[in-house]
Amino acid sequence: MRKKILYIVLFLVLASIVYEAYFFITSDGNTTLIVSGQNRSDYGKAVLYINDIKKDTVNLNNHFAHIGEYELDFGKNKLRLEGVNSSIDYQTEIIFIGLYNWKLIEFTEQGFSKDTFYLSPRFE
Repeated sequence: MRKKILYIVLFLVLASIVYEAYFFITSDGNTTLIVSGQNRSDYGKAVLYINDIKKDTVNLNNHFAHIGEYELDFGKNKLRLEGVNSSIDYQTEIIFIGLYNWKLIEFTEQGFSKDTFYLSPRFE
């Protein structure tokens, strides 16, 4: 009985390693970052910085303002959104622990929120 449990655990570990290797091989980075504009107010554009390096200018009035794959350093990484013609200054941490993940930053009427998915998020 113990051997069967050990085989099941080893199979699950191997399956997760194969899953992660698939994403590393088929993608340009280890993290997909999605910035979503859900705010009905006119906030315009913001500049996206990752680890103080300018990556893109995003329009926060669009539902999918930005989608990009990034090769992040292991551990903590700094993400910042700075408004071009507004007072937006949002800063958070992106933590990469070795697993391919999706980061979703949503800009709503209540401000910014951040979610992490370790599987592909379902867009419905």
